[in-house]
Amino acid sequence: MTGTQSNHKRKSNEARAFSYRDKNFFSRFLLVYFFYIKHIFLLIWHFKVARRIYSKEVYSLREEKLYTLLGERLKDLFIKLGGVYIKLGQFLSNLIHILPEVFTSRLQDLQDRLPAHSFEEIEERFKKEFQVSIETAFPQIEKIPLASASMAQVHIAWINEQKVAVKILYPDIEKVVEKDLKTILFIMKRLNRLIFHFDYRRLHREVEESISREMDLSLEAEAILKMTRLFQNEKDIIFPEVYHKYISKGVLVTRFVEGVKISDTLSARYKNSKRSKPLALLLRAYILMIFKHRFFHADPHPGNLIYTPEGKLCFIDFGSVGQIPESMQQGLRKLLVSAVRQDYYGVIDSMEDMGFFSTEANKEQLEQIAKYAIESLNKFTTDTEYFRNISLEQMKPGEMREFLKGINTSLGQLLKIARIPPNYILLERVFAMLVGHAAWLDPYRTVFDYAKQPFFSLVGGDESRLAEIAREEGMDIAADALSLPSDLHHALVKLNRGRITFRNSDIEKQTRVIEILVHQLIYTALFLGLLHFGNFFFEKKEFFSSYIFYFISGFFGLKLILSLFKNRK
Repeated sequence: MTGTQSNHKRKSNEARAFSYRDKNFFSRFLLVYFFYIKHIFLLIWHFKVARRIYSKEVYSLREEKLYTLLGERLKDLFIKLGGVYIKLGQFLSNLIHILPEVFTSRLQDLQDRLPAHSFEEIEERFKKEFQVSIETAFPQIEKIPLASASMAQVHIAWINEQKVAVKILYPDIEKVVEKDLKTILFIMKRLNRLIFHFDYRRLHREVEESISREMDLSLEAEAILKMTRLFQNEKDIIFPEVYHKYISKGVLVTRFVEGVKISDTLSARYKNSKRSKPLALLLRAYILMIFKHRFFHADPHPGNLIYTPEGKLCFIDFGSVGQIPESMQQGLRKLLVSAVRQDYYGVIDSMEDMGFFSTEANKEQLEQIAKYAIESLNKFTTDTEYFRNISLEQMKPGEMREFLKGINTSLGQLLKIARIPPNYILLERVFAMLVGHAAWLDPYRTVFDYAKQPFFSLVGGDESRLAEIAREEGMDIAADALSLPSDLHHALVKLNRGRITFRNSDIEKQTRVIEILVHQLIYTALFLGLLHFGNFFFEKKEFFSSYIFYFISGFFGLKLILSLFKNRK
């Protein structure tokens, strides 16, 4: 690149640069709130009214235009606001397996092509951290950033001929994020009140804790060092080297890793092509993180996953990491074993152990839902050839509503008993992003196709090890039944859990007769006793008391008559 081109690019970036510090909290709040009000009505009109008045062809065209427009407007809003909103946009952009491609593609720029902050702002933050100018510390540093993220940007520099990445937080980003989180709490509170109920305070608290952690780069350095130790035996999964001299709350320097984003490694383009190695490495890494180390990288968007020329996968940006409690790890393992055995009650049992349901939940009803969901997923993955950008129609929401109606429940009732377990929000975000990566990198295979082998390799790879895990998780019946026929296995599981009972119809009939006779005897005694007291007070001319006893006596007399009539046979 020539000097003229470089200067022109720098001026262009600086022209686009923004300073969120110039916008007060109230103006940022109004931008978000009015955007929400305007577009919620637009979506209601499209999905509730337009689909009934337009032909299918016209409706599809209007829908594509709507998603394109919404994607562009959201991108502009998130870029204008920065901070937390960029994180939200990155999450939405990765849901390519659910949301239309015309929508998600508009948000892809939020991954790593955000408008840059001025170099003067970066110099300001660096001097605040180390009391020296950034150009004194790094005589060779590129003033145009390599990448601009939601809360920091990265500049290329050199230390003793070694190329490094200098990550620096934006000045005053902590204050801006604090105010933006208040706006998000406001919106969540209204969603809870107007649309569906959820534990929005705890959800917001966990998001707040996660974002706060991202604004301390010394914690990120610790996370990189820890992950490097945990994966020291995995030669194809690597992490950047940390330069300890330049670690502070607002600055982190790591060795620069050459490569391309994982989203640019599209090798599996045709149905029978080879599996994607970057995707296989990604899923193996997360299986190890979750099921072995209980410590995971919580922000796997494409800009943070670098595939090197040597065929290695490098994770960068450890601002967001998660720690999995042992109880949740055991619950996840138990969930997978139950799903493999099609033990639907075990699936619900493990989810309850992890805290997904309230104590009022109907276990048998939830078991039916688990059975329906897993069987539908199996059928879906068998019938669907192309998993990228799946439409809602393919998921058959109508059939799901009919099923829920058939078991006397609804989506609204399920939301009332549903809970988000502690420490689960980051994990759920990771799962969603991994499904999105799988849909993009290999649209003809599912995430399960890639995850099954490394998971069972980790736990032993054979049924004897699977049985051992089942016993470890307290699933003795499942463990002993791994070699039994499926129907017999299900019967034993139900019997073990007290869900199969043995009945003697003659004894039940005689017991029922005795129960009815006892009730009738009680009704008769109450009728006569209360009638007696009514006559007693009537003779004393205490009419109010007598009428009360007559009324109650009449009630039990009526119960006696109805019982005699109902059980006359």
